[in-house]
Amino acid sequence: MQVRFQDDQIIAEVEGTAFETVVPPGTKNSIFFSNKGINTIEFRFQEHNGTTWVDIGLAGSEFYNSLVKCATKHVVVTPNYNRFRMVASASGGSYLDFVIERHLERMSGGLVG
Repeated sequence: MQVRFQDDQIIAEVEGTAFETVVPPGTKNSIFFSNKGINTIEFRFQEHNGTTWVDIGLAGSEFYNSLVKCATKHVVVTPNYNRFRMVASASGGSYLDFVIERHLERMSGGLVG
């Protein structure tokens, strides 16, 4: 079963959550995101380990970097825990468009959702 989410988010000057999702640990999440604004977006992906949010990658990695205006990136996030999010900020603000795609196994006649 393919699941696809598409949405957008205004990115403020102060770091905040762009999106957060709940998914079974180990599920591959293919994420495409674009900077539709004019200012560079600083972003990082994090997962919740049951106590606190921890960065998925180091600064400079594909999971903790920047996105200039009109640029698009693709990352695959496979979290170890059941919650992950993208946090972001942009000096002067910006606008993020994103798509999350994931493939989930479903038995014949099984639950969708």
